[in-house]
Amino acid sequence: MEVTNKIIATNQYCDFLTIPKIAIFKPSVTERTGINSYKLIEMVVNDMKPNIIIMIDSMATKNEEYLNNAIEVNNTGIIPGSAINASREINEKSFQIPILSIGVPCCLERNKKIYNSAFINDIILVFSNIISNALNNLFIGHR
Repeated sequence: MEVTNKIIATNQYCDFLTIPKIAIFKPSVTERTGINSYKLIEMVVNDMKPNIIIMIDSMATKNEEYLNNAIEVNNTGIIPGSAINASREINEKSFQIPILSIGVPCCLERNKKIYNSAFINDIILVFSNIISNALNNLFIGHR
C-alpha cells in the first residue's frame, strides 16, 4: 500500500524533539526482494528494538460486501502473503512486542481464484489516505 509514503517518519529527529519515534519500513513482496517478509521484519526488529509494529497489508475476503468497503484493525497479527501460503505469522508472540494489524480487503477469493477491481489504484489511494491520516493524527497530532 501507499500508506508508508504518507506517514511522517520522526525517527531521525528524536534526539531533539519530544514526539514519538516513528520509523517506516516497507519490506515489499518476497517475489521482488527474494527475502521473506517475516525475515526482513525480524532483521529490523532485532536492530531497532521498536515498542510496537504496525502492519498494513491488503487482504483477500470471501465476502463481497467487505471488498473495498472495510478496514480491519486487530492486535492478533497478520500473515503476509497468506493467500498464496507465502509467509509465517507476524504476531506478538513472534517478536515479543505488540502488533497492530491493519488490513484492507482488496481481493475477492472465489473458488480458489483471486479477483480485484479494475479501479484498484483508486481504491488504494482512498484507503491509504484514510489510514495514513489516522496514524499521523494518532502519533503526531492534528496539524
